[in-house]
Amino acid sequence: MVSFLACRASGLLTPVESPPKQPDFNVFAYTLDVVIPVLNLHQREAWNAHGAAQWLVLLFVAVGWLLTTAVVLGLSGILKRD
Repeated sequence: MVSFLACRASGLLTPVESPPKQPDFNVFAYTLDVVIPVLNLHQREAWNAHGAAQWLVLLFVAVGWLLTTAVVLGLSGILKRD
C-alpha cells in the first residue's frame, strides 16, 4: 500500500478522467483492486499507472493470482499436507 501511495504522490498514478467523474484515490481500495482478481472496486480502471507503478501493478496482480490459486486449491483439497 505504501508503494502505491508513494507512486500517487510522485505522479506515477494519474487519473483517467478529470473530476467530478473521477473517484478519489483510495490506496487501500486500489491495492485490494489490484491484488484480488475477482474484486472490482473501480479504482484500477480510474487510475493510470506509469513507469515503475506499472511494474508494481504487474507484480501485485501476479501475486494476487498466485494467492487466489493457492486458496482455491487448498479449499478444494488438492493441496494436502501429509
